[in-house]
Amino acid sequence: MQQKHPFSFFSVLAWVAVIFVVGCQQNNSVPETFKSADSTWKKVEHALEVDTIGYRALPTYLYAVRTKSIEEINWIASKMEAHPDWRDNDNLKTAVSLMRTWHYFEKNQDSLALLELNSINTNQIDLQLSAIQEKAIYFHFNNLIDSARALFAKSYQIAKAQENHHWMLQSANNAGTIYYDLEEYKIASEYFTEALKSAEVLKIKVPMLINNIITCSLVDAKPEEALSVYKKYSPIFKPSDDYERAIYDLNKIHLFWGTNQIDSFKYYLDRLNITNLGELFETKRDLHYLFYYSFTNDISRFAVLFSKYRKQLISNPNEFLIQWCSLLAYAQSKGMPIFNNQELSQLYYNPSIATNKKVKSTLSYILYQNRKGTAEGDKWRIEHLNTELDIQSSEALTFQNNLKNQLKMNELYNENHNIKLKLELDSTEKTVYAITLIGIILVLLLGGISFLFFQKNRKNAIQKLQLELQNNRSINELNQSKKQFAERLISTNQVINKKLDKIASKLKQSNFGKDPEIIQIRRELEGITEIKDDWSNELNQIKAIDGIRFLLDFFQSVQLFNQTEQTLLAYFINGHKVKEIATLMNLSEQHVRNTKTKVLKALSQEHQTEVSIDQLIAIKEKGLI
Repeated sequence: MQQKHPFSFFSVLAWVAVIFVVGCQQNNSVPETFKSADSTWKKVEHALEVDTIGYRALPTYLYAVRTKSIEEINWIASKMEAHPDWRDNDNLKTAVSLMRTWHYFEKNQDSLALLELNSINTNQIDLQLSAIQEKAIYFHFNNLIDSARALFAKSYQIAKAQENHHWMLQSANNAGTIYYDLEEYKIASEYFTEALKSAEVLKIKVPMLINNIITCSLVDAKPEEALSVYKKYSPIFKPSDDYERAIYDLNKIHLFWGTNQIDSFKYYLDRLNITNLGELFETKRDLHYLFYYSFTNDISRFAVLFSKYRKQLISNPNEFLIQWCSLLAYAQSKGMPIFNNQELSQLYYNPSIATNKKVKSTLSYILYQNRKGTAEGDKWRIEHLNTELDIQSSEALTFQNNLKNQLKMNELYNENHNIKLKLELDSTEKTVYAITLIGIILVLLLGGISFLFFQKNRKNAIQKLQLELQNNRSINELNQSKKQFAERLISTNQVINKKLDKIASKLKQSNFGKDPEIIQIRRELEGITEIKDDWSNELNQIKAIDGIRFLLDFFQSVQLFNQTEQTLLAYFINGHKVKEIATLMNLSEQHVRNTKTKVLKALSQEHQTEVSIDQLIAIKEKGLI
């Protein structure tokens, strides 16, 4: 009888199969330690599989894991490093660095986070701007305001050059917040307005942007301008909670103070509801009461309320003092008890405000007023004027840099626009060739008539493209004129810088005994102010001219108008009256009327029909009618 083997060939094969299946299950199973990170990894894995345009979804998924343990972070990173494109794909490496950056910041390991940020290298806009914004936020939280401001502005320029409204909204809002904190309300308002435009394009309702624009205008603008902005935006601002309602009510209080409606100011201030909204709103309310007590010369109430914040301002001036500068200067002018001379000197020389020129300017001015007519007072007067000159120089330099950045953005935008036109031209030519080929085939089938029909279509299509390219060249010429003007402004700004240096040199050499040089300095500063006013007028005209660019599609004669004629036409289309335009452009009303008649006559002759301002406005809103 033949002995049976304990294992047949088939039984061995079965065991091998079982072992293989078990081994595969073990390799694919997720360790218990990483179970909580596995759901996130599934989303990341899916994004890596389906996203073919630079893994744009990755930042959102990886930001969500920032609170997990370092072991889980490294486990997800190891999964991404196993991707076949890892070695040559900077976008994947940037995504991992961002994940670690967010984790380190969450765990207060800032030095490790900055190392990761500095190693990032990518041109993919979502990853690139995520890194820039994260570094800017770090600088902001650590009170490195200048660095944060530069990065937020850079991220906005990158987003705007690519017309990415999602990032334009976020970057402009952050930049506006920085400038608001620095009390540069005009620039803050411009950024908030740009953010609102992007929100409207994205059809996103962001009521606080409207509120921010109102706030900036009420704080900084002239009363009539503030009232205009308030009337424009207030009807469309709908507060969604007590926080937004409180800010809106503060705006009304700002408005009544700025327009000198003191009774209304006090009425709404007394009824301001800040229950459960925290110290920030309480401080803002108390600041308004301190302004009111200064206005009414109520020294006792001012002293009691100011004592509530006195210790805080002295012990931590860098955090709190900047928003008190306007009050301190106003209270000083009204003779209110604020700080004594020793406390003011202590604040002035506090290292934490060494770089805050606005605060130092306010403190040196108050110290000068306290010691006016003495040698010490002259010293503080020099300090105050020197600080003001530094502020003027910084503003001029910022203005110059902003112009250069705007020029770069315009050049990049025009370059992108030209590329699009060339692509459209190539596509149209291919279409024309295809139509021509079909025409030839149809000629063979249908005869000469069909051939002529398609040739005619081909000719019309090419003529249309030529007209579009001609219009684009005209627009580029307008942009070139704008660029040349901006370069002239930069040259003018350099003249201003030389003047500022000259003033600073005089200040260093003056002893202010009889201060005749101060009179000369004031005259030169007034000259600088006049030059800046001229800049503003010309820049406003350029901005107005941008508003009639749409007319080039309907009226070729527009490009033959001079700058005055184009500016005047733009103001009329934007709803301004003759008297307003005369004021804005520094012209007589009769000159405005004559120029208007001349411009409309030229447009009418081009189309052989009478053209009115109302028709031009209708073209802007609906197209040619």
